Amino acid sequence: MTAFYGRYEELNSLKSWLIQDRIRIVTLIGMIGIGKTTLAIKLIEEIKTQFEYIVYRSLRYSPDIDSFLTDLLQSFVSAAAVPNTLDRQVDLLLKFLRKHRCLIIIDDLQMLFETGEFAGQYRAEFEGYYLLFKQIAELSHASSLLLITSEQPEDAICHPARCANASRYKFTRCLKLAGLGDSAKQILKDKELSDEEIWDTLIEKYCGHPLWLEMTATMIQELFAGSIAEFLSYPSLILSNEIVSQLSRVWGRLTESEKQLVNYLAKQEKSVTLVEVLQKMSDHYTPEIILNAIRSLKRRCFLEDNRDGSLRLDRTLEAYVRSHFADIA
Repeated sequence: MTAFYGRYEELNSLKSWLIQDRIRIVTLIGMIGIGKTTLAIKLIEEIKTQFEYIVYRSLRYSPDIDSFLTDLLQSFVSAAAVPNTLDRQVDLLLKFLRKHRCLIIIDDLQMLFETGEFAGQYRAEFEGYYLLFKQIAELSHASSLLLITSEQPEDAICHPARCANASRYKFTRCLKLAGLGDSAKQILKDKELSDEEIWDTLIEKYCGHPLWLEMTATMIQELFAGSIAEFLSYPSLILSNEIVSQLSRVWGRLTESEKQLVNYLAKQEKSVTLVEVLQKMSDHYTPEIILNAIRSLKRRCFLEDNRDGSLRLDRTLEAYVRSHFADIA
């Protein structure tokens, strides 16, 4: 099992929402490899006595809603008791959620969304999932659903945690995972890297992203005898082949307007304002498309969360674009 580093504030938020507040749907969002599933596993360990049933399912292979529900219901009842029509399956699930205290964890939600469209739009064949989640959010019961995704759904079921007190979001919450910060030092310690006085520099360069740091630490072990100082003597941010492979997958999900916007942002040495982006991109796209592209990149966790509202790419994505596309200076 992947080691658990930090995340205690996030863990306590999830525990509070699920146990004290009895939130019906919690969405856990973050860039690929940021530690969402690891956090969910730790959460299960901490709260398993609070639920009668805890079920984990992944949508990695994009099962249709009928197959998903048939499989899920067999965690609660015998195969013979599972109805053979979708509406009756949903009805049985909702009755079970009302009768028993259940936690259902659904991972890889992004596999239900369109590729080449703005983030979080359900593919037509997966609309049944959206309708199911909507019913679970709206109907009264004592159970909870934890959705794990690298793309925030476009629908109103999921929303930022800062809106948690709004009445329309009484039974839903959304938690976005950022980098580990100081807790990431344990990764470097476990990898037995040297030059501890500059660990903070390495962590900052990779935004505290646990998977990127693990992959980079392995490369430092193999090629630099564990010396961070020698690795950092190279001026550009070095991405291992494993990191490039992961980023290439998410890059392929973007719309053309998002790719053009990312290309523009990757050229900038510092954060830019929304007004600057609208001016620079106006020759290619309407303000409507530009604004929707920005919202989509935010839902994909590609943009840093700057308090002043300015825009800057995640640093690893910026390095990926700069090194893999010829038009980036």
